[in-house]
Amino acid sequence: MNTGENQQAIRKIIDLSRFISVGLLLLHFYRVGYPLFIQFGLSSFTTDWILVKISLTGLFATFSRAKYLSILFLLIAVLGSEGKKEKEFTFYQVIGNLSIGAFLYLGTGLIWYCQWNPQYLLSLYILICTAGYLWLVRGLSLIKRIINKKLNNNDILTVQIKHSRSRSN
Repeated sequence: MNTGENQQAIRKIIDLSRFISVGLLLLHFYRVGYPLFIQFGLSSFTTDWILVKISLTGLFATFSRAKYLSILFLLIAVLGSEGKKEKEFTFYQVIGNLSIGAFLYLGTGLIWYCQWNPQYLLSLYILICTAGYLWLVRGLSLIKRIINKKLNNNDILTVQIKHSRSRSN
């Protein structure tokens, strides 16, 4: 049943998934740069308490766990959203967007091996990781459009009905 309430609930779930995705990424940035945030006075008892409670869940057990979960929630949000119509695109654009996004997003951990000022490293880490995240959003949105296009053109029920009619003749 396709009612207005169902559509509203789906939109709220999609928005919540998107919010969780961005929130997990921001928590990851805060956790990674925590010593610098303390140094600049950008921490408080409340944020420290929240970070400790979240750390007890195992979210920060590995360096990239929060980043991986952020991508998972991003995938849920993108696959559930409708998106907007655009000009045609190629399969290579999709692969390019996903490749660049994955390389930037997942490869940013290597930046910590540089012997630069920690403040610059953190800024560069956040900038590159955010750019990779946005490339992934673009690539996943294009994949969603490909899936929708394939499903709309080759509707399973329509194909079966046409096939069954040709058998009865």
